[in-house]
Amino acid sequence: MTVFFQFDHADSFIAAAVGRPGSRTFYVQVRSDDHRVVVKCEKQQVAVLAEHLRTQLAALPPVHLRPTAPAPLVEPVQAAFVLGQIGLAFDSEADRFIVQMDEMLLEDDTGEPGSVRVLLEPGQVEAFCEQVDLLMASGRPTCPFCAGPIDPDGHPCPRMN
Repeated sequence: MTVFFQFDHADSFIAAAVGRPGSRTFYVQVRSDDHRVVVKCEKQQVAVLAEHLRTQLAALPPVHLRPTAPAPLVEPVQAAFVLGQIGLAFDSEADRFIVQMDEMLLEDDTGEPGSVRVLLEPGQVEAFCEQVDLLMASGRPTCPFCAGPIDPDGHPCPRMN
């Protein structure tokens, strides 16, 4: 079933993780008034989305950003779909970022993928990027020898055998 959600004025655009580091599930949640959509994604997708948004934000002329505090993840978390492709653009006339998240389709899926399109103010993008930085930093520490993640139960480092 194809689903399409359009948020012209999102109240909240956040990334969140549920679970303990090493076994977390990542989500992007969009809210506006009484509407809420959750998209399940990979940690790397969230990090790359923030990286590209930050790059586009830096390309804009310097302006005073209206601070936007990210809201917490609203539960229960029920993903509309699993994230596949992400599209980014900037509408200079509306001074809004456009983020489009498309559903990942499996080989045997037929039909069109689900999609979420969100228009965001620069302040919302800045807040999202800062929130993703905190989210990434809250994960497992990195091994100084192999750069792999260190689990709470230990780490079999290939460079220290």
